[in-house]
Amino acid sequence: MLNMPHYPDRQILDLNGFWEFSWLGDADWDGVSPVSFQPQTTMAVPGVFDTLPLYGQQRGLGVYRKQLPDDFRLGERLRLTIGGLGLFGRIWFDGAHLADCQLPYSGVHYDVTVAQEGPHELVIAIDNRFDPERVPLFNPNYDFYAYGGIYRDVQLHRLPDCAIDRVQVTPLDLATVRLTIKLDGDVPAECAFAVAFDQEEEQSFSRVVVDGTIQIELPVPNPRVWSPDDPQLHTVEVGIPGDRIRERFGLRTITTSGQQILLNGQPIELRGFNRHESHPELGPVQPAALMLEDAQ
Repeated sequence: MLNMPHYPDRQILDLNGFWEFSWLGDADWDGVSPVSFQPQTTMAVPGVFDTLPLYGQQRGLGVYRKQLPDDFRLGERLRLTIGGLGLFGRIWFDGAHLADCQLPYSGVHYDVTVAQEGPHELVIAIDNRFDPERVPLFNPNYDFYAYGGIYRDVQLHRLPDCAIDRVQVTPLDLATVRLTIKLDGDVPAECAFAVAFDQEEEQSFSRVVVDGTIQIELPVPNPRVWSPDDPQLHTVEVGIPGDRIRERFGLRTITTSGQQILLNGQPIELRGFNRHESHPELGPVQPAALMLEDAQ
């Protein structure tokens, strides 16, 4: 099953694999830059460094570097997506500081415009030391180990001039949805677009764009209601000139009555468990088979 959202028309570079790596240990941030990077070994992405024998349970600075394709155009818009890193990350693209990430374990993305000819490189410095100012969302007393590394997939999207950021699907009832289409880049005053549910025949529309957003309400053909016992899902694909996106959604209603939560008008009891992704060798970088084994 495809991860959502899916962008069928985009060129998306998968940056997973082995990156050059340098362990700086307890170094100060003042001396860390792409210019001073000296590779010592390689490191897997996704992966964490503090489960490996050389750096086991050590806290400090590790720097990753990845060489990128050299065919990016001057002025081309790119979007770097990182599914999660920690505890603190500093990112450079072509030697220029792109962003700092203070959100351990959270998916983030950053946009960059190509400002020089190739070759191109991406450098990410990771610090797994506890720091209430640099990483206020994590402290030593949490109930799971704080790993250092890049936990999830890293991708680089080559964006068109006007791109679709996301499509928010809001069920209005069990047969109708509101689509909130969020555009990015060189956004026109009015935009032509097409919508197709469940990869069936598409419908064409044109709407005025307000604050980078289009809204439209549409019936879902052959609607199927989502419930825990029968978790039916639909897809919607939205296309504009130069870009398309596919999102997945369920048709259901959530309401309350007194002390009860109602799903599709019927009382529902919520049950669950709390699971930290923590493994002595893999840290939070875990395959689906291992997650299933834990759940069983």
